[in-house]
Amino acid sequence: MNTSNGDQHWLNRDRLYGYSIILLTAYIISGAIWIFLSNNYISYSGKPILSDFVMFWAAAKLATFGQANDAYNLQILNEMIGSALPSWNSGYVFSYPPTLLLLMMPLGLMSVTKAYWAFMLTTLGVYLLTLYRVSERKLIDCLCLLAFPGIWINMIQGQNGFITASIAAWAVMSIKKRPVIAGILIGLLTIKPQFGLLFPIALIAAGAWTSFLAAVLTVVLLASLELAIFGPSIFNSFYASMSHLGALVNSPDFPLVKMPTIYAFSKLMGFSSTISYIVQFLLSAVVMFSTWKVWRSCKSWELKGAALMTGAFLAAPYAFDYDLVWLAFPIIWVVRIGLSYGWSKGDREILLATFFLPILSLSSGKLLGIQIGIFVLISFYYVIIRQVRMVDSMEKTCN
Repeated sequence: MNTSNGDQHWLNRDRLYGYSIILLTAYIISGAIWIFLSNNYISYSGKPILSDFVMFWAAAKLATFGQANDAYNLQILNEMIGSALPSWNSGYVFSYPPTLLLLMMPLGLMSVTKAYWAFMLTTLGVYLLTLYRVSERKLIDCLCLLAFPGIWINMIQGQNGFITASIAAWAVMSIKKRPVIAGILIGLLTIKPQFGLLFPIALIAAGAWTSFLAAVLTVVLLASLELAIFGPSIFNSFYASMSHLGALVNSPDFPLVKMPTIYAFSKLMGFSSTISYIVQFLLSAVVMFSTWKVWRSCKSWELKGAALMTGAFLAAPYAFDYDLVWLAFPIIWVVRIGLSYGWSKGDREILLATFFLPILSLSSGKLLGIQIGIFVLISFYYVIIRQVRMVDSMEKTCN
């Protein structure tokens, strides 16, 4: 049963804005202390402040030197990282497609610090612009969303979540009126292919063939550019890195506790890789079928976008806490539908848990040794599907 839209619920707008300001203040103070206690870009915990970004920088640096294949060589890559952070004993594997290497090459012309700020501030700017657009240009809502922990986790780790989330959100918003632009953006998501599994299904279900064709052509064009610039051996190097990644995932040092996926949960519970992949496949199949149904029949583009971007996580075996920056957009769309059509019991509590998921996911992994984030994601996805049914039912009644 749906509850009213009023502010009788304990989680109302005034409290939400107040909590957001408190969180933002806490983030800024914590970040300042963290940087103050660091030594030569190494935090007191022994991990570099630049964190994962130094891997992107090292790969880009090698590519600008004409050594793109060496970006996929563990030893050479980590030697390059060591040249920037001598006190950091890293063990990174660059397992991203050559598309990302191609797009990040300009960063190799800068020092690691300048490259970090250039990349993070640029991608953060794109992300905030996208938030502003998705929130229908409401600055107060954007301020509230700045307190979303996923933003700060991605920023601290120097990851690419800002740009991948922005690409996905703009693609969803463009399919109806700018199908070619949407297709190009979806093609660009090959920089992180595990999150693009659901997009072809959504396009086919919606009959968005122009976007589908544009996406395919974009992928072909990018592959041709990579072939022309890096040579055919770059693809062999990339595929070889996949085997390194597979071995790393099965090693005891791999940070499964940072992965809010059903695969990671199964592995942490002691199941074998084979069983964990089977469980992941079953969940992915359910989400794919659900995505097909939503994009086939649902009239709300907000709910289509929320189902697609949230489902992308559930369908991916490899997703990390910094990737949860994607969830800001589904959260906006779910809130908008809730305010317009009403809330079901428990919706706002699940929404709050989703808002804090980046922290909950990391905390549960480190403190409990298990990953509960996947169950928050499943609950949030259920809220979205329940809203789809509610909206469709109301529209049928009105008609």
